[in-house]
Amino acid sequence: MNIADRKKLLERIWRLEDTSKIGYHVIDTSPRPNPVTEKEMCEQPHKLFNAQLGDIERNLQYPGHYIPQLIPYTFLHIVTSAFGARVRWADENTPPWSEPVISVLDDSVFDICKPALHKDCILKAFEWVRFFIEKNSGKHGFRAINLQSPMTNVAGLLGDHQFLTSLYDSPRQVKHLLQIVTELMIGFVKKEITMIGSENFANIYSYPDWLPPGFGIGIADDYLAVISPEMYREFALPFNNQLSEHFNGLFIHSCGRIEDRIDILHEHHNFRGINFEASDNDIRPIIEALSGKAVIAPHPGLHCREKFGGLAGYVDAFIKEKRPDTAIILTLETNTYNPKTNSYARDETLQEALGMLEDFNGKSTRISSYARLAELK
Repeated sequence: MNIADRKKLLERIWRLEDTSKIGYHVIDTSPRPNPVTEKEMCEQPHKLFNAQLGDIERNLQYPGHYIPQLIPYTFLHIVTSAFGARVRWADENTPPWSEPVISVLDDSVFDICKPALHKDCILKAFEWVRFFIEKNSGKHGFRAINLQSPMTNVAGLLGDHQFLTSLYDSPRQVKHLLQIVTELMIGFVKKEITMIGSENFANIYSYPDWLPPGFGIGIADDYLAVISPEMYREFALPFNNQLSEHFNGLFIHSCGRIEDRIDILHEHHNFRGINFEASDNDIRPIIEALSGKAVIAPHPGLHCREKFGGLAGYVDAFIKEKRPDTAIILTLETNTYNPKTNSYARDETLQEALGMLEDFNGKSTRISSYARLAELK
């Protein structure tokens, strides 16, 4: 299946027009042949570009619906850095974190305004976008940077402890920060889309990696699994919905256990779907709640071998639970965590998992064909 046909199939799944097939792609998570450190990729655009070209070549060797795309900037602290947060590295291969920049949450917070898009750290991101566009020469599409939710970004500005207590102690100040962070995110993404072109831009970073152009924005929102639904409704939902209204939909990635947070997902405007760790959740209630309403786009998760016995069990679980109206796009990672060795290793059930998906999709095609013949008769 060529790339154009893959996009057509995936778009039908995203729009809930064809849920007879399961979309899937394989991400080669084995060590790169020519290793490059996380820090080098955050500081040197040519190393990031070359590493991604290698990743694309490796991922394209597997069957499925993988869409080759470039991410012109992987630095996830773009928003907090715009407010002056300093970035720290534990080592060169561990993603960095940003230090809290607001130590006292009083009325002086209301003097903080939305940072301009010409701040140095934001200009750097746009410079990298230009570099990637020039080097790419129109060969591949692009997808978004690792964009954190408004809530996660404000937690980065305050520090997790102060952020969580401030939801109770200083709600007005927190909402002010959430509003200006949301406005900055909207401005940044709109500029990025203008530079790249909407038809070549998938506004999503997390798995499943591709979203139809103009069909929403993807954010990472791990606080979904942490705070109460009541708090989420007050401090997350209004700002997430602003993003959804600007970009025609919202897709959420959230680590952790989200099976008991499904109801609140439906309260987002134009909710498109969710990415989560399958091995940390009971998938049945998620499928029951989202079938016919949004895309379910899991990845195996840290405990894949323990819960499913490997990728084949992971795929089998979703095939067995799938309803006719369940829209699924699965991510398969070549290397899964092995608790016996405390390391990631090649999943020996990968080929079996791929065979199961190919068989399921082939069978669904035959069933769909028979149904159309019956209609004609």
